[in-house]
Amino acid sequence: METDREYFFEDEARVQCHRGYRLIGQSIVKCGTEQTFDDLPVCEDIDECGNSQCDLASTECVNMPGSFYCKCRSGFAPSLECRNIGDLGLGSLGIPDHAITVSSSQEDHPKELIRLGAPAGWCGNNFAKGSNWALIDLKAPTVIRGFRTQGVNKVGGGVAYASGIRVQYTDNLTDIFKDYTNPDGSSVEFRILEPTLSVLNLPIPIEARYIRLIIQDFVVSPCLQLELMGCTRMECNDINECSVNNGGCHQKCINSPGSSACTCTTGYELYTQNGTAGFFIEGSETGLKDGDTHRLNKTCVPKMCPTIAAPENGLLLSTKDKYHYNDSVSFQCDFGYVINGANKLTCTATGAWSAAIPQCERKNNLYDFS
Repeated sequence: METDREYFFEDEARVQCHRGYRLIGQSIVKCGTEQTFDDLPVCEDIDECGNSQCDLASTECVNMPGSFYCKCRSGFAPSLECRNIGDLGLGSLGIPDHAITVSSSQEDHPKELIRLGAPAGWCGNNFAKGSNWALIDLKAPTVIRGFRTQGVNKVGGGVAYASGIRVQYTDNLTDIFKDYTNPDGSSVEFRILEPTLSVLNLPIPIEARYIRLIIQDFVVSPCLQLELMGCTRMECNDINECSVNNGGCHQKCINSPGSSACTCTTGYELYTQNGTAGFFIEGSETGLKDGDTHRLNKTCVPKMCPTIAAPENGLLLSTKDKYHYNDSVSFQCDFGYVINGANKLTCTATGAWSAAIPQCERKNNLYDFS
């Protein structure tokens, strides 16, 4: 409904909701005897997450007033290669007036006219370069691929247009705005050479809820007509945690969608709790930090074999109290006894000894003097 015009008795008006809202009530309303509208409909937020288009494997849908976005699950990162790239709603009024904020406005060129295709256009009233800006609230994080601009006809003053624009963005107005930069970190200023329609594509897309365009330079006056181009991201890419420092794993790192896990080579097992395989966390450590001697679910320790004892009438030739993978022990029988079995055992990759403990049997006399 046009709110900037005057309505009289029995005038009719059509009510339309902004994008992301549904109309509850009649779309046509009539002006009453008191020059007021009775039974006005309301615009109710649509819960897009009720029928989510988000990829549920990599994202979770978050409903926002008038919009939604697909929040990446843990272990996933945003994919900016979204589909159905198009206008984001300035020209079509899908972005409401209250979602547009400007630094200042000249008379006859208010912020509402910044929309591409509007009868005039927006102009800032500060003629210092870099002092005029327009901030657009997209209601939810949105992938921005570029923007279109056009000059503004000034009565008696020619065509005014922004010839240099810098882009900033954020997801939260309480945070510091980020500058749109080149991959090397240098700032980007988009140059516009003509007041006619110009299309400016972002070499690297960004995702943000708020985007601010700062007029760094201008011709005639700091004026702008604008449309943003982009799309809503529906999925996220898996983060390969194993690609950085082997995922913190001591031996092997196995990546999986949304996570990763450490595994060990033959003969070793993952350190899952204090005391695994007879190894204990140092008193000054927690097992959770980089640099700890034994890190939980990261470090691999050799498998431990069961405690072993000397055979009856024999000796165990070792001073160890714990035995691990590849450790060996030897046996010796007392005088007058011989070994029946292997005199040397090895702790194997399964955590078991290579053979049973041998026995020491009494030696038979070779001669009988009776």
